[in-house]
Amino acid sequence: TMLGNDLIASYEVDFKLLKTIIDRKLDDARDLYGEPRKAVMREIERAIDDADEILAQISEEGRVLQGVQRGRLRIRLRGYVRDMDAARSAL
Repeated sequence: TMLGNDLIASYEVDFKLLKTIIDRKLDDARDLYGEPRKAVMREIERAIDDADEILAQISEEGRVLQGVQRGRLRIRLRGYVRDMDAARSAL
């Protein structure tokens, strides 16, 4: 449905923004030590949790899609999950 597609697109924008923030904070954390680093890592963990929630919403909304649309979404979703797995590994 069009409404579902719009909602999924909105979730994807939110996810991509969070991913950008996570990537930037991971880069910043490389130059930090001690408590400042721990604080940034906690922020990253929270952002990853938020991103996981968004991915769950995308997955849920994607259930109503049909055929090619659903397949394309699944491919994108797998990529997003890999991105978050990589971010977790970098913690």
